[in-house]
Parts: sequence; C-alpha cells; structure tokens
Amino acid sequence: MLAEPQVVQLLSQFGNIASFELVKDANGDSKGYGFAVYEDPNVVDTACARLNGMMLGDKAITVQRSQPRNDAGGMGGGMANASVIQQAQQQVAMNMAMQTGVMPPGMAMPGGPPTRVVALDEMLDLNELSDQVTYDEIKEDMSDECANFGQVTSLEIPRPSADGSPVPGLGKVFVEYANLEGSVKARTTLNGRKFGGKTVKADFFDEAKYAAKDLS
Repeated sequence: MLAEPQVVQLLSQFGNIASFELVKDANGDSKGYGFAVYEDPNVVDTACARLNGMMLGDKAITVQRSQPRNDAGGMGGGMANASVIQQAQQQVAMNMAMQTGVMPPGMAMPGGPPTRVVALDEMLDLNELSDQVTYDEIKEDMSDECANFGQVTSLEIPRPSADGSPVPGLGKVFVEYANLEGSVKARTTLNGRKFGGKTVKADFFDEAKYAAKDLS
C-alpha cells in the first residue's frame, strides 16, 4: 500500500492538491481510501479517467469523484461532508461485495443488494429495436461492452410488441454475469455514464425473476 506522500505525488501529476486526507482507523492505520481536493476542479475528471483501474502491485485502485460539485463549484458544507462519508462507505461495501459476495454490517450498496444481474436503462432508442438487423447489432454491441467488466452469461433486450401491447422491461438491457465481481463493476462503472446523449441508469435486478423471464 502506498504511503500518504506517495499518494499525493501520484495525484499531483494532474494538478496542484489543495488538500488531502487519508482516512485512518482508531489505531492510526489507513483504511485504504482517502479524499483529495484539487485547486483546479477542472482536472478532476482527467485524474479519475487516468488513475481509475491503475494496477499497483496486484491490485487495481479505484479513483472517482466523491460527489458532484454544487453551482458554485465548491463543496456544500456539512451536507457535502456527509455525502463524502456515505460514498466512501458505499465504495467499501462494493469492494467487500466483489471479494466475498457479502455486504459489510451496517452498509448498503447503491442500487440495492448486489446480484449477478444488472438492468441498464436510458440507453436505447425503442424505434431501432423493431428492425431485426439493427436489433442484432445493438445486442452484439451491448454484449461486447458489458464483457469489459466480466464474463457475461446471458443478455436480454426486450423488443416492442407487434400490436403495441405493454412489454415488461421494454427500454432496458438486462445483463447476467457469471459472478458478483463482474456485475458490481458493471453497475458501478455504467451508472451515470453518458450514452448517445442520455445518462445511463444501472441497477441490480432480482436473479430469480430474471431466471423466470420476468423482466417487470
């Protein structure tokens, strides 16, 4: 694990650090995460993109915004600090779930308890799903994209009905992974990502319902 000066040096490649806090336990030992504030907020996204997933030894590090900036470009006082702590807890929960499949006591993962199935919304143009050739291309593209996070065992994209009757899950992409590690990575990475001008919503989906073809 990197020492605090080494972490600051790594982060400083992208801009001057206004402040840095390495979160420690009661014994003064690092909990494995911390928070950095850049003098120039415009470099945050670049730092996240370049550092997130970087391998240090045999482990990949996670680097992401602790929270969105407010209209003034700064932190939102006490509520902002509470949000930072909550997101740090969520990251710990996600790491634990990926490693063991068990949530830490008292912690909850955004999007509900982790499952091997992820439902992606706000990604599709429903008009394109009616054409078989286009549908096949979309399904192949989605399968390739989702495979970046782990082994995909199945993928379902509901299509509009010929008579216009309601179709459960229409507009969503359902992805089943071989393990929780893949689904948690997919949910974490894809949620909030821009896709075709839309902001993707990613949530875990009940495995039993998915197995029963119930996509409601």
